[in-house]
Amino acid sequence: MKRRWLLVAGLATVAAMLPGCGESEDAAAEVREAIRRTEKMARRFQYTDQSGSQGVLVQGVVEDDFRYRARLSLNQEPVIEQVVNDDAIAVRVFKKEFVSRLVAGGPDTVAVPTGTGNATVTVPVSEALGLGRWIVDRRGAPTIEPSDKDTDRLGVDPSFDALTALRYAERAIGEVPFVRRFNPEALDYKPAEDPFPHPPEGSGIQRFDYQRPPLPRRADAAAGGNEAVPDLRHFRRLSVYVKDGLIVEMFEAIDVETRLRELGRIYDVNFGDVAPGQAAAVAVDAINALRRGQGKEPMRVRSMSLRLTDLGKVEKIELPPDALTAGVQLVAARARAESVGGGGGGETSTTTTSAPSG
Repeated sequence: MKRRWLLVAGLATVAAMLPGCGESEDAAAEVREAIRRTEKMARRFQYTDQSGSQGVLVQGVVEDDFRYRARLSLNQEPVIEQVVNDDAIAVRVFKKEFVSRLVAGGPDTVAVPTGTGNATVTVPVSEALGLGRWIVDRRGAPTIEPSDKDTDRLGVDPSFDALTALRYAERAIGEVPFVRRFNPEALDYKPAEDPFPHPPEGSGIQRFDYQRPPLPRRADAAAGGNEAVPDLRHFRRLSVYVKDGLIVEMFEAIDVETRLRELGRIYDVNFGDVAPGQAAAVAVDAINALRRGQGKEPMRVRSMSLRLTDLGKVEKIELPPDALTAGVQLVAARARAESVGGGGGGETSTTTTSAPSG
């Protein structure tokens, strides 16, 4: 009888650690609704993506899906800025050495004023960009509306990642077992493993945490016979912060460190022989080797933050008045992190996160 009561008590404890089905569904629905409301609003944004030694910052303003401005910096140095207004996109590059990495080859030229009366000189678009001039393509603007591009891997196009971060958070809901409201009093809450800030007391901000799915077992192989390999969703810690029904902040960390014991047990790996602090990098390299062998994209370890301000305050996005007109053949008119500063795909990193704004 005593054993039976211990079993019942144990099951009750486990049940208390898990959110109720209805509660989880309500939390996920609340986050989805907040994302959809926020996406429709004008806003300012600040987006960071840290991978290894590479730190990307994208700051800008969104009027709507067809009018926005974004400036990308790499390791605190401005690299490229773009302004989109309907079908037109204007671009300028801050560092001359990056022009060849950002501009696709082509015969396009542009007339640049010489400074003497109305005289101009015709030069290649790449040369004009190297001079720091704004160049506008009247027909080449991309859109941030949902498209097949959403399947592109993160880090290839940081500006696009920043502009579509809310959509990324919505897709991630479908990759996790459940979403729940942050509760530091929960029995299974581990402060030492929580990389994100608590909502400030009295701020009216609610935090929602995405629960990571269990790691795949080696027996969970696909029909093709490939060994089951972990994905980003198995290591992703993602939390969104909601105030007055709108998203105000979001944090993500790809956390391999806290799953090393599980990885070692499932894949029969002894991390005790690895130098302190290097086990996570070794695990990522091994996982990516398997993923590449199966024709899958490697995992990219990163930490990310998104802060949204001035929600609903419309700021008209206009093209720079001094922009020179040309058919700008850019790589989606956006900097690509791999071209600008190198990859950082399998590197681990840490980022200090600040408290959500009240």
